[in-house]
Amino acid sequence: VSQAVLPGGVQQFTVRNVNIDSDYLRVYGIKLLAGRNLSQTRGEDIFPEPDAKNNPNANILISAAAARLFGFTPQTAVGKVVFYGRAKARCTIVGVVGDTNYDGLQTPMPAMVHFYYPKGLGPLSVRIKPGRTQEALAAIDRIWHRQVPTVTIHRQFQDASFDKLFAADEKEGAIFGMFVGIAIFIACLGLFGLSAFTVERRTRE
Repeated sequence: VSQAVLPGGVQQFTVRNVNIDSDYLRVYGIKLLAGRNLSQTRGEDIFPEPDAKNNPNANILISAAAARLFGFTPQTAVGKVVFYGRAKARCTIVGVVGDTNYDGLQTPMPAMVHFYYPKGLGPLSVRIKPGRTQEALAAIDRIWHRQVPTVTIHRQFQDASFDKLFAADEKEGAIFGMFVGIAIFIACLGLFGLSAFTVERRTRE
């Protein structure tokens, strides 16, 4: 989590930050709503060192939720400047991406800033084609042991993480659907009883 400040403003906005590379959006299927993606070949697309001085310049992506937080639409946010991070970098918004839910359906979409800092990239993400899991895992193991033979590889499937994250919401949805079905059944019984009563009364008349 970091702080972002608009030029001339005193209000600080709390945003979540994600260090990405140029393939991140494609791998995770995140839609670019406006502007462009970050590139490894553009100098100012690379975020400065945390201890950089004199408000260095950098380009960033923000989420649609962050654009709303700053008072912009996805289209009007492109080209705007915010001062962001510990280095108070003067960041130009070059693109706006769709919101991504990392915390489950019970929490609002977080305002997010995406930046590219090669030295600080975390876990590697690999998108595997359906039906080729074992082949892909074997290739990953070969490449990993060739590049860093002394480091143990730790991996997990994001599908399992997402399933676990949303399992509670799916269970609540199923229970809610069951109670809705019961309520509709009871309402239908009431209508049937009212119809029978009306028919019987008219028959007597």
